[in-house]
Amino acid sequence: MKVLTSFIPALFCLIFALYAGSTRPDLCDFELDAGECPEGESPTIRWHFSSDAARCGPFLTCGLSGNANNFPNCTSCMELCSNHNEPERICREVLGSP
Repeated sequence: MKVLTSFIPALFCLIFALYAGSTRPDLCDFELDAGECPEGESPTIRWHFSSDAARCGPFLTCGLSGNANNFPNCTSCMELCSNHNEPERICREVLGSP
Protein backbone atom coordinates (compact mmCIF):
# COMPACT_ATOMS: atom_id res chain seq x y z
CA MET A 1 0.00 0.00 0.00
CA LYS A 2 2.87 2.36 0.84
CA VAL A 3 4.38 1.81 -2.63
CA LEU A 4 1.06 2.57 -4.31
CA THR A 5 0.63 5.74 -2.24
CA SER A 6 3.94 7.16 -3.47
CA PHE A 7 3.58 5.77 -7.01
CA ILE A 8 0.35 7.61 -7.85
CA PRO A 9 1.65 11.13 -7.05
CA ALA A 10 4.89 10.36 -8.92
CA LEU A 11 2.91 9.19 -11.95
CA PHE A 12 0.75 12.31 -11.83
CA CYS A 13 3.86 14.53 -11.74
CA LEU A 14 5.41 12.68 -14.69
CA ILE A 15 2.26 13.01 -16.80
CA PHE A 16 1.97 16.71 -15.94
CA ALA A 17 5.64 17.34 -16.80
CA LEU A 18 5.31 15.58 -20.16
CA TYR A 19 2.13 17.47 -21.02
CA ALA A 20 3.55 20.84 -19.95
CA GLY A 21 6.74 20.23 -21.91
CA SER A 22 4.90 19.38 -25.12
CA THR A 23 2.84 22.54 -25.39
CA ARG A 24 4.00 25.54 -27.35
CA PRO A 25 2.53 28.99 -27.85
CA ASP A 26 -0.28 29.31 -30.40
CA LEU A 27 1.80 31.70 -32.49
CA CYS A 28 4.07 28.79 -33.43
CA ASP A 29 1.15 27.22 -35.32
CA PHE A 30 0.33 30.34 -37.35
CA GLU A 31 0.83 29.84 -41.10
CA LEU A 32 3.72 31.70 -42.70
CA ASP A 33 2.63 35.25 -43.55
CA ALA A 34 5.48 37.39 -44.86
CA GLY A 35 3.25 40.44 -45.13
CA GLU A 36 3.59 43.07 -47.81
CA CYS A 37 6.69 44.73 -49.14
CA PRO A 38 6.19 48.23 -50.53
CA GLU A 39 7.92 49.08 -53.77
CA GLY A 40 11.49 50.16 -53.11
CA GLU A 41 11.72 48.47 -49.69
CA SER A 42 14.44 45.90 -49.15
CA PRO A 43 13.25 42.74 -47.42
CA THR A 44 15.14 41.20 -44.51
CA ILE A 45 15.51 37.57 -43.48
CA ARG A 46 13.35 36.47 -40.55
CA TRP A 47 12.47 33.01 -39.22
CA HIS A 48 9.15 31.19 -38.76
CA PHE A 49 8.20 27.84 -37.23
CA SER A 50 6.67 25.25 -39.55
CA SER A 51 4.45 22.80 -37.67
CA ASP A 52 4.59 20.39 -40.62
CA ALA A 53 8.41 20.28 -40.69
CA ALA A 54 8.71 20.66 -36.87
CA ARG A 55 11.51 23.18 -37.34
CA CYS A 56 12.14 26.81 -38.17
CA GLY A 57 12.86 28.15 -41.62
CA PRO A 58 13.86 31.50 -43.13
CA PHE A 59 11.62 33.85 -45.10
CA LEU A 60 11.89 37.37 -46.53
CA THR A 61 9.77 40.20 -45.17
CA CYS A 62 9.66 43.99 -45.00
CA GLY A 63 7.94 43.84 -41.63
CA LEU A 64 4.54 45.16 -42.73
CA SER A 65 1.50 43.15 -41.60
CA GLY A 66 2.27 39.43 -41.32
CA ASN A 67 1.76 37.64 -38.00
CA ALA A 68 3.55 36.78 -34.75
CA ASN A 69 5.22 33.62 -36.13
CA ASN A 70 8.18 35.82 -36.97
CA PHE A 71 11.57 35.65 -35.23
CA PRO A 72 14.87 37.54 -35.67
CA ASN A 73 16.93 34.33 -35.83
CA CYS A 74 16.67 30.56 -35.97
CA THR A 75 17.69 29.98 -32.36
CA SER A 76 15.00 32.22 -30.85
CA CYS A 77 12.42 30.52 -33.07
CA MET A 78 13.52 27.00 -32.11
CA GLU A 79 13.79 27.87 -28.40
CA LEU A 80 10.17 28.99 -28.23
CA CYS A 81 8.49 26.67 -30.69
CA SER A 82 10.38 23.37 -30.79
CA ASN A 83 10.81 20.76 -28.09
CA HIS A 84 14.43 20.22 -29.06
CA ASN A 85 16.84 20.34 -26.13
CA GLU A 86 19.68 21.91 -28.19
CA PRO A 87 18.03 24.49 -30.48
CA GLU A 88 21.22 26.46 -31.15
CA ARG A 89 23.11 23.34 -32.26
CA ILE A 90 20.25 22.32 -34.57
CA CYS A 91 20.20 25.78 -36.14
CA ARG A 92 23.96 25.81 -36.61
CA GLU A 93 24.52 22.23 -37.80
CA VAL A 94 21.33 21.33 -39.62
CA LEU A 95 20.07 24.66 -40.88
CA GLY A 96 23.43 26.47 -41.15
CA SER A 97 22.33 29.55 -39.23
CA PRO A 98 22.68 30.91 -35.70
